[in-house]
Amino acid sequence: WSRVVYLVRDGRSALCSYYYMQTQLGNFEGTFRDFLASPKSQYGVPWPRHVESYLGKPSVFLLKYEDLHQHPHSTLRHLHNFLAPGRALSDDDLRDVLHASDFETMRNSELADGLPLFDQNYPDARAAKGFHLVREGRLDGWTQCTDDPSLFEAHIPGFDDVMTALGYYPHDAAH
Repeated sequence: WSRVVYLVRDGRSALCSYYYMQTQLGNFEGTFRDFLASPKSQYGVPWPRHVESYLGKPSVFLLKYEDLHQHPHSTLRHLHNFLAPGRALSDDDLRDVLHASDFETMRNSELADGLPLFDQNYPDARAAKGFHLVREGRLDGWTQCTDDPSLFEAHIPGFDDVMTALGYYPHDAAH
């Protein structure tokens, strides 16, 4: 691999979203606190370890979910420059990408066409449970699960260090 795009989201919101997914699919019953303490919250490896394995590598473009929301034009231009250095990206092409990746466009596409890989693995999820993979897309989604940010580090060692390294926590603040 000569280049890798690593999409990262505020770990609190990512875990909250994953909690909703697991509970809606019937894979977990319990509170969010219970979820963080369970192996179900670790999709293969703990979130901090997974993120750290990609940080600081020159061949990795760290794409923050929040940057896509807050600064979509400049974020996608930076991504394009990483993937295709020296090649121009027209305003029309950028507009098309922005439209195709817009939350409402993605939600409508899921409703109209389904999600073939997801639907193959979870054939009853959307019909029986009303499940949507494109759920809300909120930047502060974690606040739907807890108002106690200390829960994350308490259950996932190294969480605060990675959140700080990614710029989600100020270097000198208590969380």
